[in-house]
Amino acid sequence: MLGTGLFGVISSMLVGLSMVSDAGIFSLITMINIFTLAVIMIMTYQAIAAKRAAVRKDKVLIAYNGIKLRVLFVLLTLCTVAMFVIIPALAYMWGV
Repeated sequence: MLGTGLFGVISSMLVGLSMVSDAGIFSLITMINIFTLAVIMIMTYQAIAAKRAAVRKDKVLIAYNGIKLRVLFVLLTLCTVAMFVIIPALAYMWGV
């Protein structure tokens, strides 16, 4: 679910970015596509691992997966903010 929602948000942002034709924007779009695919694959794998632990009813593994998913959420949120806010702002300020 998370991967699908993130993919939808990023896809709609890519449609808006594609209206600007520039080589720098093209590389940014490529980076966003690769990041989106990586996020979908990672979150899908983690969701499957969490479901597997729930089926086994292993409380230690469930707690471990919960902590791992929280850390991953914070890390991916920081990466997303860096990619959509910090990197474009720095590129705009430096005139790249």
